[in-house]
Amino acid sequence: MGLTDLWDAHRFSLFLGAALLLLMGHVVRATRMTSLYPANSRVRGFDLLLGLTLGYCVNTLVPARLGELVRVLYVGKRCRMRYAYVAATVICERLSDALVLGLLAVCLLSVDVLPASMLDLTLSFLIACASGIAIAVLVHRSALMRRTVWQGASLFNTGVCHGILDLAWSYAELVTSRQMLRWRFLSLTVVMWLLYGLSFLVFGLAAHTELGTVATEMLGTPLHSLWDEAIHGRLAGEQVLFIAFAILPVFAILLIGLFREQNSFLRVCSALFRGHFLNWDAGAALVGEHFKDRAEYDVFLRSTFAKDDPRISGFGLNAIEDAVVHRLFQGGSGAVTALVEADSKMIIRKYAVGDLMGKLEQQVQWLDAYQLDLSLVEIVGERVDQGFYRYDMPYSPDAVDFYDVIHTAPIEKSARILSDVVSSVHEFHLRHQRGKASEGEVAQYLQEKVVKNVATVLRFVGDVLPGEKYTLNGKEFDLRQWQSLQDVDWLMGQVDDRSRAVIHGDLTIENVIVDPNRPCGWFLIDPNTGNVFDTPFIDWAKLSQSLHLGYEGLNRAGACTLNGCDLSLAMMRSHAYEQLNELYGRALGATVGSGCQREIRFHELVNYVRLVPYKIRQSPGKGLTFFACTSMLLAAYVEDYG
Repeated sequence: MGLTDLWDAHRFSLFLGAALLLLMGHVVRATRMTSLYPANSRVRGFDLLLGLTLGYCVNTLVPARLGELVRVLYVGKRCRMRYAYVAATVICERLSDALVLGLLAVCLLSVDVLPASMLDLTLSFLIACASGIAIAVLVHRSALMRRTVWQGASLFNTGVCHGILDLAWSYAELVTSRQMLRWRFLSLTVVMWLLYGLSFLVFGLAAHTELGTVATEMLGTPLHSLWDEAIHGRLAGEQVLFIAFAILPVFAILLIGLFREQNSFLRVCSALFRGHFLNWDAGAALVGEHFKDRAEYDVFLRSTFAKDDPRISGFGLNAIEDAVVHRLFQGGSGAVTALVEADSKMIIRKYAVGDLMGKLEQQVQWLDAYQLDLSLVEIVGERVDQGFYRYDMPYSPDAVDFYDVIHTAPIEKSARILSDVVSSVHEFHLRHQRGKASEGEVAQYLQEKVVKNVATVLRFVGDVLPGEKYTLNGKEFDLRQWQSLQDVDWLMGQVDDRSRAVIHGDLTIENVIVDPNRPCGWFLIDPNTGNVFDTPFIDWAKLSQSLHLGYEGLNRAGACTLNGCDLSLAMMRSHAYEQLNELYGRALGATVGSGCQREIRFHELVNYVRLVPYKIRQSPGKGLTFFACTSMLLAAYVEDYG
């Protein structure tokens, strides 16, 4: 059939009918793709259709399917979607197409409708589909696979690295969440391929070409363009018809798009041409839609692939549920704390996995038990699952961390709050006295909290220090001083007061929240009930832990460097902390008694000993920082009290 033969009325009608069916197939394809986007996204079917047709135009002119990149850029920019997520949806729809085409070709080959030459193409479709599904499952379930992706992505700059991680995770989630097995997606897939199949069949009738030949020309050379064939002189006369058949529906859609949305269409294309790619939309992924800001989602990606903090990845996968994360808080515990929006209200959500699950449950029980006896945070919801536990607390927009108040408000305000905390907690201790601890309880406390942890610390520093002697900020220290912390008899001699009471157990500055809406102006969060020996001195030592060496500053940005056997520690205690520490000593003397100083310092030392192994697990740098702090406390305590 030649070009002039197209003017035969019957064949020309068939040709137009085939082009119309192909156009309808494209429309259904775009509609089907909306199933892969969240319901609250800005994506419209027509935007996807325009992106699809732009991609087809480029694929006709340029090899290697570069039109898919144009399609991703247009849809991402027009709909304010993350490009990585749009790319993931494109990969997923191509994956589903490969599966449908492979299975359909197997059926048609078995009844000799398609030629045997299509066997290789059929196998390539099925292999591509199986490989794509396997990669998605491995990314979602295999830490080794995620680590491999991270190693490859980290070769690039931060922006490209996070884009690769986002693409890998979004694609894995779309596949493993079975988005493509939902009824709407499946039914539209069937309709789409029926329309495509009919269009190929009708075009074959118009061009006097077998269905297998049409299918091969339209689908069988995905990495080559028809234009490439033309400029190299390999395009037969009949193949010009294939170009016309493929391009006519595309031009029709583009003309409609220019007529309907000329300004927005040209504006988006112009922005992309000028290199203005940046955009971010919170509603753009199964997990990504739950992060308000890109920075928080990037933290999740790094945690998931690089295992910087597996707590964050677990939180993103399990604990967010129907909420949107506005902020991830820094903290010293192993749990994740975040400000989230759920059911149109803001809450603070705390999450833990593994051994810390039980600790969070104990926190909730303690907070519920003493809610009316001390100014404590309320619990407004909780959930326990096989792999995690989380609870929710109300969010007050007027509430501020005591740490921030100390460093922004006049010192007199902080002194009033601290004095009130000391007196209120002291009265709480008195109301909930529990008698004297036995010799065995004290010994167990010292064995678990001191001796066991010191052994861990010494193993760590034995690998990083060249010998027993070291200097810290120019002052000489000796690891043999730590031997006293492994001597249970010496440790027992430091505990004179064995009175027990119900205690908060983690009364650091960061666990005091200032809230003018509370009658007393503050409340406490995050109690710790796993102390074995519940002496009130633990609470007082926790406040000393904060104010004496500036624990919160150390936890945020403390840095210790090692050069041979010389340690250099940047002290993080602010002038405000220094002032408040002096005021705290006077408040304790007036409330608890002036003779408590030695035991408070001993339990402060114990607190730091307990911290070091946890910080080592976080990172060697953190571990070294808190080892240095503990060395200073130990040397000063031994010097003052022997």
